[in-house]
Amino acid sequence: MTLAHDFYERPQANLPQACQSRAKTRAAYRFFDHPKITMDKLLKSHYEATLKRISEEKIILVVQDTTTVNYSAHPLTEGIGPISPKSDGVVGLLLHDSMAFNLAGTP
Repeated sequence: MTLAHDFYERPQANLPQACQSRAKTRAAYRFFDHPKITMDKLLKSHYEATLKRISEEKIILVVQDTTTVNYSAHPLTEGIGPISPKSDGVVGLLLHDSMAFNLAGTP
């Protein structure tokens, strides 16, 4: 719970900045490096809660957006590709996200 709170309080921070202490940063790295921790397991309760809320609504609006996230200036990123057809070295991610809302506008 502490780790989630730290990230919530400082969403733009990197891991050491979010944790704000050496001990908490080490604990966070151990948590993320644990072989039993997967993205699916971390998001499972979120998926289940979302499905429950959606099932209670008669109509759901799913709003979508596509954008690019430019990481060209960040020297430590790996495994990302070009986000421009030009050969100008712009690398990052192409992000297509969706968010569900009920008719009252509640996510």
